[in-house]
Amino acid sequence: MFDSLEKLKEFMDWCRTNKVKTFKNSDIQFELSELAFLPDNANVKEINLEDEKTFADAVDQGLTPEEYEDLLFHSSN
Repeated sequence: MFDSLEKLKEFMDWCRTNKVKTFKNSDIQFELSELAFLPDNANVKEINLEDEKTFADAVDQGLTPEEYEDLLFHSSN
């Protein structure tokens, strides 16, 4: 059915584009994962967060024990 691996790859890409999840004939059988149908992330930019503080850093900011307990209570809900 396919003369080369390149043609098989093109067919599999066509299947992915057209949302064909499984294919089976007498010689070849394959199933595409759900991840194959997600859009490519080539254009996604990395998110840089300037504030890298964690909850543990709040302890070093001079909180009173009552303020610290209050933060613990709210973070656990």
